[in-house]
This record gives sequence, structure tokens and C-alpha cells, in this order.
Amino acid sequence: MTRPIFVSQRTVTEQRYGETRDALDQRWASVFSQVDILPLLVPNNAKVAAQMIDALPAQGILLTGGNDSPQREAAERVLLDFARQKRLPVLGICHGMQAIQRYFDVPVLPVAGHVAAEQTILIDGKQETVNSYHNLGATTTVDSLEIWARAADGVIKAIRHRDLPWVGIMWHPERCAALSARDKTLLTQHWGTP
Repeated sequence: MTRPIFVSQRTVTEQRYGETRDALDQRWASVFSQVDILPLLVPNNAKVAAQMIDALPAQGILLTGGNDSPQREAAERVLLDFARQKRLPVLGICHGMQAIQRYFDVPVLPVAGHVAAEQTILIDGKQETVNSYHNLGATTTVDSLEIWARAADGVIKAIRHRDLPWVGIMWHPERCAALSARDKTLLTQHWGTP
């Protein structure tokens, strides 16, 4: 059974046409098909995000990677407020994990050495290799967020909320040539068994 999931998008400015666009990496389409997700793409407009919440029966929220913008932050806050109220599952990928951290007032600051096709980190105490494409990160957290992955320099690479079904990871499953078993399990089980 395919599950409808609200999906956030990055903001892209197209200078040639004088447009600001919402965009999603096309590689996500392959991931969605492998884990039976129907993406409901949310524009970076808080009012429209709220209207979509009222009109569409989503089973969870995926906050994707990408850049920050005030419009995106406002739309994602609407999604997170709704998810908190309804106890919906949320999965944050890179920027999406940072959005969860900011939602709980965790400081996200510049970090160095975290842009690499491969980086060895500790996930649940076990060494694993992931990709890493971020210049911002956190080394501390709050009581409500549990750390379950860290880099050697202490930068947090994955979080879980202690009460809500919210998870964040700092690597990009969609940027891998093939979806790893670890990430496929995470993306499948996080929304519940279809």
C-alpha cells in the first residue's frame, strides 16, 4: 500500500527568468518508488502548507535536504506543528534534521570537514560509512532529542525524539547509487508497515 507523505522542498533562484522555485532532487523519485511513498510536495508557502494539511490525508512528513530560506522555514514549522499535534512520523534528511533541531531550539552552527562522499561515523555505537554534504551542524542537544549517531569530531549525525515518532539523519539516502539496506529499512519502517 502506497503511503501519502508530505515532502518539503528546497528553494532555488533562477536568475535568468527572475524566478524563485521550489525544487526536489529527481533522485528522490526512485527512493519513493522503492519504499512505497506517494510524495505530496509542499511549496515553501506557510499558508498553502496549512491548506494542504487540512485537505490531504498524509501519514507522515519528510523534510528533505537543501538550503534555508525564511519561506521554507515558515512552511516547515507549519508541518512540524501539525505533526506534533497529530503525533505523525517525521523524517528529517540533512537540512530536515536541522529543521527539527531548530524547532527544539538546538543551536545549529558552522562546522568544517563534513562535505565528503564517504565519512565514517558511529551509528548506535557501530562504525558505518555514510555520505556527508553539510556545513552546519550541532554538537549538543536537548533532553527531548536522543543522539544515535555522531562523527568523530562530535558533530551529531542522527537524532530521535524520545516521545514523538521523529527521526533526523545528516546523510542523504537519495544521493547513493543504490539505497542501502539500512536506509531502506529506515524509510520503510518509519512510516509504519504498509
